[in-house]
Amino acid sequence: MRAWLKQTFVHQVFEQPPRLDAALWFDSHEGRMDIALEWEWDNTKTHDEFPVGDFAKVLTVDATCGLAIIQTRADGREDGGRGTKRADETLAFIRKSHAEKKIDDRPVGVIEIRRIYRDDSRVNFVWTFHDLNQGTTIEGGKWAFPITTTLPVADQQPPSETKHPFAETLRFKALTLENWQDVDPTITSIVRPRPDPNSDDPYLRDFADFAPITKEEWVKDILEAKLDPAVPMDLRRLFEAARGAMCYGVFFSPLFTLAEEQFHRIADAAVTFKCQQVSGPSKETSFKGRVDYLLSKGILPQSDRVRWEAIVNLRNFACHPDFQHILGPSSAVWTVNHMAEEINRLFKPKADCANTTV
Repeated sequence: MRAWLKQTFVHQVFEQPPRLDAALWFDSHEGRMDIALEWEWDNTKTHDEFPVGDFAKVLTVDATCGLAIIQTRADGREDGGRGTKRADETLAFIRKSHAEKKIDDRPVGVIEIRRIYRDDSRVNFVWTFHDLNQGTTIEGGKWAFPITTTLPVADQQPPSETKHPFAETLRFKALTLENWQDVDPTITSIVRPRPDPNSDDPYLRDFADFAPITKEEWVKDILEAKLDPAVPMDLRRLFEAARGAMCYGVFFSPLFTLAEEQFHRIADAAVTFKCQQVSGPSKETSFKGRVDYLLSKGILPQSDRVRWEAIVNLRNFACHPDFQHILGPSSAVWTVNHMAEEINRLFKPKADCANTTV
């Protein structure tokens, strides 16, 4: 966790008083932190102690928003059968603590990683995001880890004959004339469950086997997102160029990050295009100022405020880097789909918006 946070955020302070797990800043390490983060992996502590203990820190420290990452369980046996009762109780306790202990209206969310199955060969999880301010829940993807299975490595390439002089310190694939067309080895360790729809075991219908995700599967996932015809052509060209670069991340994984950052700049361009259509502020106005204008006019619904504020912060972070952070392909695939949805909603005709539930 700490290694990923160091790669992702410009500034991080761990065990920030009062022993906050992590204080995170997107840009300058000045003023209030951008994200106050607490996590707990012990299922028992998550249920019994975390809601009234460490979770309260993300509500009261000087931060723009708060985030908790917890693990719950709905697998195995407990008092004759675990089920979802204990996990659901944990979330109810956290919601109650949020209502009682919050000192302001900062956005607060919980990423729940729920263990849903385990046997001698594998353990399965599903992640869910709980927006405590809006009272909404978004279920994410399922994934699994093999316990005893030795996985094949997809598209494994022999070591290059020529070693890059900085290969040990770059922390990503060092390109040479011999390896530049090879699949990036960092993506070959990411697996996807292979279902067996004919199995009598309900778990095997989703998780019959595991295999590395192929480069063709990554590209298929990236190409799934579609922009509506109402989106301006210049914006569509920006979108397709960024998506095309992202596809080639299968050969050089930093392209996933560079393309993902470009999508946040494309969101900036999309807001500019929309402001031009409604005679709003010009691009000389800050990205945040243009977003605030669209929110004030009801062109962006207030329910989208937190999402667009996050996009503004991520765009600013991408435009003023202090180091090269590296994101994985799963994050990139989520971003291209998420940005397509946000841009489509921005340019959807008003009659359609009235009939759309977000």
